[in-house]
Amino acid sequence: MTKATKTAIANLSDDLLQLQQPIYSSLTVAILQQLLILEGYGTLPDGTTLPITGNFLDETTTAVKNFQQALGLSPDGVVGANTWAALVPNS
Repeated sequence: MTKATKTAIANLSDDLLQLQQPIYSSLTVAILQQLLILEGYGTLPDGTTLPITGNFLDETTTAVKNFQQALGLSPDGVVGANTWAALVPNS
């Protein structure tokens, strides 16, 4: 990933992403899902790949928690500043 791409993604990361009702849906969630897949956290328990839907559902929460736990972050499933920084380092 180029530095320009990382910077562009980091600029999207002002959103605090988490599972909520009604369903949170955005381009930023779709980018998050793609990043989780690229980082190796997009395989679901049933062996399928995390779908890139832009909807923050249970599957995305699980992938986020797995990513957070692997990096020593609090595995709360909320994508805040620390999780974004870990996903897009040196941006």
